[in-house]
Amino acid sequence: MQLCLGVFCMTNESAAKLFFELNLKYNRMLEQAGERMITHGEDAALYWLYELNRPLLSGEISQLMKLSSGRTANILNSLEKKGLVSRERNSSDKRQVSVCLTKEGEKRIDTCYKDCIRWCGDTLEKLKPKDVDTFLYLAEQILE
Repeated sequence: MQLCLGVFCMTNESAAKLFFELNLKYNRMLEQAGERMITHGEDAALYWLYELNRPLLSGEISQLMKLSSGRTANILNSLEKKGLVSRERNSSDKRQVSVCLTKEGEKRIDTCYKDCIRWCGDTLEKLKPKDVDTFLYLAEQILE
C-alpha cells in the first residue's frame, strides 16, 4: 500500500521508517538538551507535573503516562533521589501519595521544555509555510 501526499508517494514501510528516524532525531535532541542524566519516563512525569501545575497523586501520574503503578513508583523514586520531586502521604489515606515538583525539578523541566520548543521551532522554520500547515494538521490527526 502507498501513502500519497500530492505528488509525493511512499509505502507504509517507508513512512514507518521516516517516523522512526524523526523520533530518533527528536530523542537525540532531548539527550543534548543540557546533557540531563534523566530517562524519558522521568521527563514525562516531570512534564505532567509541570503542565498541570499542581500536585498529582501517583495514580494520576500512572494514568497520564499509561504505566503500571510499579513502574511509576520506580520513576518517582528516582526523581525523588535526584531532588526533582517531593512526595507526601495523605494523612487520612496512607495509600494516596501526592507528588509535586521541587524548585530543581521546575528548573529542569522548564529548561527541557524550552529547549524542545526551540528545537521544534528551528526545525519548522526550515519548511515552507504550506508544509508547516500540512505537518501540524497531520500531527493533530495522529495525536487524536
